[in-house]
Amino acid sequence: MQASFYKTLAALGLVLIFLPGIVSAGTLYNVVNLGNFSGNSATPTAINSSGSEIVGYGIQNGDSYAASSSGGVLTSMGFEGQANGVNNSGQIVGTTQSNQAFLYQNGSMLTLNYPTTLSSWALGINSSGMIVGAGTTVGGQTVATYWQGATAYQIGLLGGTFSSAYGVNNGGEVTGTSMVPNGAMAAFTWSSGGAMHNLGTLGGANSWGVAINDSGWVVGTAQTPLGYTHAFLWNGSSMVNLGTLGGNNSYATGINDAGEVVGYSLTASGQWHAFVYENGVMYDLNALLPVGSGWTISMVDGIDANGDIIGVGTDNGTQYAVELVDPPGGPASPEPVSICLTGFGLAGTGLLLRAKRRSQVRQKN
Repeated sequence: MQASFYKTLAALGLVLIFLPGIVSAGTLYNVVNLGNFSGNSATPTAINSSGSEIVGYGIQNGDSYAASSSGGVLTSMGFEGQANGVNNSGQIVGTTQSNQAFLYQNGSMLTLNYPTTLSSWALGINSSGMIVGAGTTVGGQTVATYWQGATAYQIGLLGGTFSSAYGVNNGGEVTGTSMVPNGAMAAFTWSSGGAMHNLGTLGGANSWGVAINDSGWVVGTAQTPLGYTHAFLWNGSSMVNLGTLGGNNSYATGINDAGEVVGYSLTASGQWHAFVYENGVMYDLNALLPVGSGWTISMVDGIDANGDIIGVGTDNGTQYAVELVDPPGGPASPEPVSICLTGFGLAGTGLLLRAKRRSQVRQKN
C-alpha cells in the first residue's frame, strides 16, 4: 500500500475538523470469513451486484491462482492468474499468469482475442458481457480496451503512451486512467461513439478512475496540492474530495448504484483501515463491527447492490479474505467514527493507485 507524510493544511487556508472516537449507534456489519487458501493468502477483487459470487486470487507456493467463491470460501479455479470481475450471469474475467485476458464461463476458460499477440488484461465486466481492460501494442503502448463478443476494440489514449480501463457500468460507460502529454495520469470516462473525457484532479498532478455505477458516478484516487492522495467521487459534474480517516491518504475502490463508496485510508495513528462513505460522511468500518469481534479490516475492494462489502481482514494475527454483510434491519444512520471536513480548497498529493489490486497492467515508459 502507498503512503506519504502528512502536512499541515493551514498554509492553504483549509479548515480541518477531526472528530475522533464517536462510536457507532449499533452493529452494521457481520464478518464472513472467505478463507486464506489453506493458510497462504487470499484476496477478493470483485463481487457481482447481486452478491451471489465473489472472485479474486490466492497465493500457493508463491504462485497466484484465480479464485471464485464456492461453499462460502475463495477456492482456486484451477489455473494460475487472477480473477478481476464477475457479473450476475456468473461470467468471470481476469488475467492469466502469462498476461492474457480471459473469460471464464460454464466451467471453461477462454483466452480473449487481442489485435496483437502481446499482453492483455481483463479487469471488469457488465451485465451484457462487455469486458474492459487493456493490452499492449507492437509499438510498446498500453491501450485501454473493451471486448464485445470475441472482438477487441481499443478505447484510446489521452495523448500519452498508457491507458487502462478498470470499470464498466451496465450502460456501457467506462472509467479508467490514461497518461496525458506531460506524463501525468488522468482519470477518464468514455462511452461508445464518444471521446475520452478527462475528469481532472483534486488540485494535484494525477488521478486514477477505478469504478463506475449505473448513474455514471466514478470513484478513484486523485492527487491534491500538498502531495497526498485522496479518495474522490465524480458525481457527473465535479470531483468531490472524500477526505480521510484522519491520516494522510485514502483510496476509493468501489461504488454501488445507491452511491455508497468503499475504500481504505490511513488513520491518524498511521494504520490502514477500510471505510464506507455515504451521505457525505466517511465511516471507519472497524467501528461498525460487533464489539469484541477481534477483526481488523484493512482494505476493501468492492460493494454490491445490497451494501455487502468484500476485502481483507486480520483475526488473531492471521489475514483472510472477508465479506462484510449488512444485516437487514440494521441501523440506517450510524454515528461517524471519524469525519474529515475540509473547506476553502483541496489538500494532498500522493502516489500511483495500485488499481484496485486487480490489475497486473504496468505503465510502459
